[in-house]
Amino acid sequence: MKKIFVSALTVLLLISAITVLNSCSCGSELIDGAFWSLNPDGESYRLDQLDKEYSKTSYVVPETINGKPVTVIGYGAFSPYFPHLESVTLPSTITKIERIAFSDCTGLKSVNIPKGVTEIGDAAFQNCQSLVSIVIPNSVTSIGTATFKDCKSLTSVTLPNSVTSIGTAVFKNCSSLTSVTLSDKLGKIPESTFYGCQSLTSVNIPNRVTVIEKLAFCGCSALETINIPNSVSTIGGFVFDGIDAVKTLSIPASVTSLEGAPHIMGKRLEKIKYSGTMGQWYQITGTSNPINYPVHCFDGIIKKEETKPSK
Repeated sequence: MKKIFVSALTVLLLISAITVLNSCSCGSELIDGAFWSLNPDGESYRLDQLDKEYSKTSYVVPETINGKPVTVIGYGAFSPYFPHLESVTLPSTITKIERIAFSDCTGLKSVNIPKGVTEIGDAAFQNCQSLVSIVIPNSVTSIGTATFKDCKSLTSVTLPNSVTSIGTAVFKNCSSLTSVTLSDKLGKIPESTFYGCQSLTSVNIPNRVTVIEKLAFCGCSALETINIPNSVSTIGGFVFDGIDAVKTLSIPASVTSLEGAPHIMGKRLEKIKYSGTMGQWYQITGTSNPINYPVHCFDGIIKKEETKPSK
């Protein structure tokens, strides 16, 4: 009986501890409706979390706390308790927005990203369903995985040339996204970058890109033009599955791997235009299986479902 009592008491204590942890940020100070803590440098502050009791529709992050600058919007700072929040103003002192900082702020319509920010973490704005536009300053160098995933009202985005890397699924299921400008410094288009962006009409892939990973444009049913530069050597599986508005898909001779060749599918697609020869086409990894469209090569046409000729 004593053991049962001790076990029950232990469970109750654990539940109490979890409740306390969920209600505040450990080691944080509650100041003006938010929890704050010092960064490791001891000279600046981070916003750990807005108080769950905050009920207003807007919030202005202060420039300083206790006389020291606020530089970081912390992990989950505005997530997931604030679907009523419509606008957040960040001070110029901010340099980093951490993972899921604004995730699930479904009512958020506007938030500024200050010019000093260099990094936007994974899923930082995921499922901000009311966010229509956002300006990314040219100080940002990296954007994490699924950063704007499920932002269903987002219509346009420009990634400045300071951005050198983006994570997977950055714009996945942004169903209202019609235009996007990519950074010239990107080396690859990661997996599922534009998956399900059914309003996207055109994309210019930068000249430094060498890899387009699988599912990158899958389900982009309104996509009419996609310009693939001569720098691209690898195109992953299902990249062009569901590109229903494209009539001619142009693939450069630089491509050496086309994993998804049999999975190129589009309701209006009539042909594939390849800038190399028929012999070069058959040397591409992934083209040994027949595909659903004729391939117009430099020296002739490979018919629909035609296989590589035997020697």
